[in-house]
Amino acid sequence: MLRFVAPLVLLLTSGCAWTVDSVDIRRPSTPVVAVPGADRIMVTVTTSDARQEREISHKKNGYGMRGADIIASNDVVAEVREGIVEILREQGFRDGPGGATIRVELSRFYSTFDTGFWSATANAQVTASVTVVAADGRNLYARVFNGNYQLPNVQIMNGSNAANALRPALGGLLRQIADDPQLTRALLQAVPDVEPPSRRNLRS
Repeated sequence: MLRFVAPLVLLLTSGCAWTVDSVDIRRPSTPVVAVPGADRIMVTVTTSDARQEREISHKKNGYGMRGADIIASNDVVAEVREGIVEILREQGFRDGPGGATIRVELSRFYSTFDTGFWSATANAQVTASVTVVAADGRNLYARVFNGNYQLPNVQIMNGSNAANALRPALGGLLRQIADDPQLTRALLQAVPDVEPPSRRNLRS
C-alpha cells in the first residue's frame, strides 16, 4: 500500500514547486497598555533592511528539493516599522523628531520548510535589532529580538503555508518589543526631566 500512497503524496506536494509564489504578510494586532509620561516623548522610528535573503521562503517538492522563490507582495520592512509605530502610539508616545530615535535593522524574515516522511514543518524566523538614541546622541538601548513560529503538518510547501508561519513569527517579535520594560525606560530617558516609572514608584 505504501508503494502507491507515497508517490501520490509526493505528486500532490510538488505540483507547483517551480512557479514563483507571491503572498501578503500583514502583522497581527499587538495590544498594549499606556505608559505614564510617554505623551511627553517624541519618537522617530527608522528601519533598514539587512536580510541576506530578500525572498521570504522557497518552495520545495515532495522530495525536499528546493524550488521556486516565495516573495512578499508587500514591503515587510515597512510592516515591521508600522507595527512598532503602532505599539508606541498605543503606549502614548508621540511620533516625530526631537526626542528619541529607534533604529530597527531587519536581518531575517524567512520561513524554511523541513520535510518529514508524511508532511513538512514550516519554521519561520523574524529577527531585528533595535537601538535607541537620544536627541543629544546618547546611546540608551540595544537588543536583538527573535520571533519564531513552527507550523507543523504542512502538506503543500507553498507561499500560503510560509505566510501562515511568518505572520505569528512577526507577531511574536512585536509582542517582545511591546513587553520589554528596558525599551520603555530607555525612551523615557531620552528627555532628562521625564523619569522612568520604576524610579517614580520607588519614591512613592
